[in-house]
Formats: sequence, C-alpha cells, structure tokens
Amino acid sequence: MNDRRTVVRPVAHASWWHCIVLMLVSLCLCGFTGLFRKDHVHIRVMTYNIRVGVGGGTLRLQSEQGLKKVAHIVRKHKPDILLVQELDINAPRTQYVDQGQWLMHHLGFPHAAFGSAIREGTGSYGVAIFSRFPDNIAATKYELFKPDYPNRPDYFSEQRVLLKAAVNIKGTTVTFLCTHLGLTSDQRTQQVQNILRHVADVETPIILGGDFNSESISREMRPFKTRFYDVFDALRMDIKQRLTYPAGLTPGQAIDTIYATPDVKVISAKVILDKTLASDHNPVIAVLRIPIGQ
Repeated sequence: MNDRRTVVRPVAHASWWHCIVLMLVSLCLCGFTGLFRKDHVHIRVMTYNIRVGVGGGTLRLQSEQGLKKVAHIVRKHKPDILLVQELDINAPRTQYVDQGQWLMHHLGFPHAAFGSAIREGTGSYGVAIFSRFPDNIAATKYELFKPDYPNRPDYFSEQRVLLKAAVNIKGTTVTFLCTHLGLTSDQRTQQVQNILRHVADVETPIILGGDFNSESISREMRPFKTRFYDVFDALRMDIKQRLTYPAGLTPGQAIDTIYATPDVKVISAKVILDKTLASDHNPVIAVLRIPIGQ
C-alpha cells in the first residue's frame, strides 16, 4: 500500500503541473496570434474628374477615344475604388456611349453606381463610384443645394449631387462619397452643409472624394474638418504638390482632393500629373489604411 501511494502522488502532482504548463502555453499562443492578427487593410482610392471623356485643354475627342486615354491613366495606377465626376450616360454629345458601363468593362471593375445630376432626353450626366471588391455596393444619391443665378450662364446654377455607396471590405462596411460642387462660394457653403447632414448618422469609416471647385483651406470647405481630414493636410504636403487643375504638368489650383474620417489612416497621396491631357483635371490617388473586423 505504501509503495502504491508513493507512485500515485507524484503522478497526480505531475498532471497538475502539466495542466498549468498547457494553460500557459495556450495563453502565450493566443497572445502571439493577437499580435499577428491583421486588423486593417490598405486600399487605393482615386478621384478623377474625366470631363465626359473629351480631353483637356482645347481637345474635343470622341467619347471612346477620350475614354481610352482616361482608362490608360486609371489602369496605370490601379485603384481599388474609383470616384468619377463628369460622367455621361447615353448622352448625344458623347455619341450615346454609356461611359459607366464602358469604364467597368475596360477597367475590369465588377461593380459601380451612378448618380445622375442632370437628365436631358435619353442622356444623364453626373458622378460614379467604381469598386473592385467582390460584393455589390449599396448606393444612394442626394441632391445638393441648387442656386438660381438669372444673370449668369445656366451652368452656374446646375444641379449638384452627392453619391454615397456602402462597400463591404473584408467584412467591414466602408462608406464612400463622391461629389462635384458648384462654381460659386455661396452655393458651395450650403452644399458642404448638405453633405455633412447626409453623413451625420453614418458610423462606418467614410472616404469622400471629388471636384470641390475650391481649395480645402477655403472658408466654405472648413466645416468638413468637423468630420473629416484632408489627406494632403495629414501628410503636410505643400500646396504646390496638391495642384490638380488645369490638367498637365503645370496646374494652378488645388480643387480635387480626398477626405477621410479619423479612423482611416492615410499612407500616401499624390496628384498624378497627366501630360496626355486625358481630362482637364489631374486625378488624385491615395493609399489608405482601413480598420477591419472591429
């Protein structure tokens, strides 16, 4: 009996320590797994006013000819999300080409959404969001403040819109916004407030791109800072590095940019200087880090 007790006690003692060691190893492994778990993803976002594919400067290209030049720029920089302003759908002036479908097909985007600002006969004109992510995007269009300037050309009073799209990125919803604001400070002031109201209840990360017809430091753009930051501001880039209009190697105004909410981190951003004049605007592209699984 004494011998049997002597054998039993060390075995029980060893089993107890064995359990503790296993628990410690498991905890350590869980800790290391947490360290290496990827809780973010990098995406490339481009905003581009394509001038309905007629080219920049004095160019007046046929729709498909111009779109080929636009597609060359986009293809070279490989955005995951493409935010487009001044897009025609089946409009007479651009030979009835559905420019949204054309870009989807030639650039390989599986999903897109279009927001019409102006309708004339069979044609529409507006903004679009293209996505390379596998899930469909849920999009909503909002009309922004429309002024009335009876003593100015009609295009000063044209309807402006905001297109909002929810995109599933690795299981996390990210909200993308695309817009093209008006030509006068007073209307942009109200349009900025419209945009802020339309995203007031959005709790996801938000990325906003567009042609704002104004620099981010202007008085009418300042309210955006209550919700967003400008990617160029975050990188402390000089104004000379932000110039987008007119297109080419020597633009003079910084009116196209990308904004994001603070939960999105900007890794890099630049203006693409387009000497081919595929449009009258140079596009902007940014690499952004998006939180996922949170």
